[in-house]
Parts: sequence; C-alpha cells; structure tokens
Amino acid sequence: MGYTEKDLRNAVDQFHRNALEVGDASQVLAYLDGRANGEPNFFYKYAVDVEKRLIRLFWTDSQSRLDYQCFGDVLVFDSTYRTNAYRKPLVTLAGINHHYVTTIFGCALIADETEDTYKWVLETFLEAMEKKAPISVVTDGDGAMRNAIKAVIPSARHRLCAWHLKRNVVTHTNKGFVLDFDVAMDMICSHEEFERRWHLLVEKHNLRDNQWVVDLYNKREKWAAAFLRGHFFAGMKSTQRSEQLHATAHKYLQFKMLLYPFAHRFELFLSKVRQNEHKEECITNNLSLATEFEDQQTVASSQRSWFAGLMSELLQRAAQPVTNFSLSALVKYAYIS
Repeated sequence: MGYTEKDLRNAVDQFHRNALEVGDASQVLAYLDGRANGEPNFFYKYAVDVEKRLIRLFWTDSQSRLDYQCFGDVLVFDSTYRTNAYRKPLVTLAGINHHYVTTIFGCALIADETEDTYKWVLETFLEAMEKKAPISVVTDGDGAMRNAIKAVIPSARHRLCAWHLKRNVVTHTNKGFVLDFDVAMDMICSHEEFERRWHLLVEKHNLRDNQWVVDLYNKREKWAAAFLRGHFFAGMKSTQRSEQLHATAHKYLQFKMLLYPFAHRFELFLSKVRQNEHKEECITNNLSLATEFEDQQTVASSQRSWFAGLMSELLQRAAQPVTNFSLSALVKYAYIS
C-alpha cells in the first residue's frame, strides 16, 4: 500500500521536529558549557541515543552542590513536571535547609521514565555530589523510580509520598477504608501490632481480594510509621514541596518552551526559590537581635517550637530501637541562635 498525502505531511512534520530538536539540543549544551566555563563548580552531563539525539540532561550549579553537602540528608525525587516543547519530564532533586525552606540540589530533563533512565539520573547526581548518598529519599511511588533507588543508593531509606498514597486510596477503595487508612499510616506501634490491626482493617472493609490493597500492604515498609520510625526524614512525609515548586515554576517555564530558553529560564526560577531562603535568613537574623523582653520570649518560644518539631521524629519513637539515625543530621536543621 502506498503513502497517503497525510503520511507525507506527517513525515515532513517529523523531519522538521527532529531538525528543530537537534539544533535546540546544540544550543542548550552550548549554554551549559558556557556556564561550566564561567563557574568552576557548575556540573552538567548528558546522554544521546544511537541516532545522536539528546535523551538525558542533568545539571547543577555551585550553590546547589554546596547546599547538598550541608542539607542532603533527605532527598525528594520528583518527575511529575512537564512543560517543555518535547513534553520531557523534568526531574527535580530537592530537600530542605535549616529554615525548613525548599532547596533545589539539581535537575534533569529525560526522554522516558524507565528504570535505566532513573538509574542514570541518580548515578549522575551522586557523581556531581562527590558520591555523598542521602540518608532517606521521598518519592511519589513510581515503580521504576523505586527500583532505581534500590539499585543506586541501597543504603537510603525510601518513603512513599503520603499525599499520593491517600489520593490513590480514595480511587481504589471505599470511604470507610480511607478514614481508617489515615490512622493506620500514622500508627506508632510494633510491627506485630501493625500487622494485627491491618488485617482487622482489611476484614472490616471486605477488601481481602482487592489487589491494589494487597500491593499497598506489600509496600508497607515504605509508608507505615510503624516501619519508618527511627529513620530521619526531616519532617517530610510527601513530595508536596515539589508540587509547590511546580506552582512557582509555571511563572517562569512556559508551556512548549524549547530546551535552551527552558534552561535559561530555569535559572530565574532557581533564583526565585533562593530568594525565599534569603528572606528566612533575614527574618531569623532580625529576630535574633530582639532587645525587648517580650520579643525575646517570642524568639525563644519560636526556637523551642522549631526544635521540638524536628525532634518529634525521634521522641515519638523513643520506645523503639532507632536505626540509621544521625544526631548531627537532625541538629543542623534546627536554627538555634
């Protein structure tokens, strides 16, 4: 059967898109190379397919690398943002600093979301960060992502995003189970007690044959507080911080933006994120200079509340053995003047 006129138009359109992508890729690589030449600790790396097309691109600047060395104990790994011309997922690797403000450690544009691609992102990220691995990782639950984390940073404790889990529970179960699941997720109890209560819960809502619930149970060590106790997550239970970053990103990263302007505008977005940190730093410094007794009481109360919040991960679990926990990892997130 011969080609139709529509087939010919599609072939021409694809040719033009490929030509555009090749030229765009060359521009963005030239831009990042220029950044690297002008900024000694700027890091970028890319990969191409057999046809020499750009399929993976990672970059991070000197400030992000420094931030990770200070605050890279907990890594939020998210790939849900898509707004460039090729609909390539933007992977953001983020965490929090001592002001509990989101900080971005690096990012990557990828052509697919396979396990091999995620492994490449993590391996490249660790290469940029001098092989320092995070203590814990929080993700949205993607299977390929989970496998990549297990393969590349097996020592890290992996937590599934509580927000995504709750949303999926609503979709796959019933209203009664949704309410009880919130309680089950946050139960502070022994493994044996969790198992007992979970099976009673499943029986109560007649979900024994619900395959999604069975799969959820098999991943319990990644979402149930009974199994996550004693592991440091800096108070983070979800990837909601990445979702909040997306809202800010929309103001800078326009839909269908090509790679070169995307990378350039991403730097403006990153500057905006860092302004929040500078703002918190100024507020904290100003509070520390308070001279009135009432203000001093407010500062002291705020600091105690802040430190108590970060300590809660340890104190709530004091009755159980604490594993994979570093006191220094906790203390450095508490700003005590």
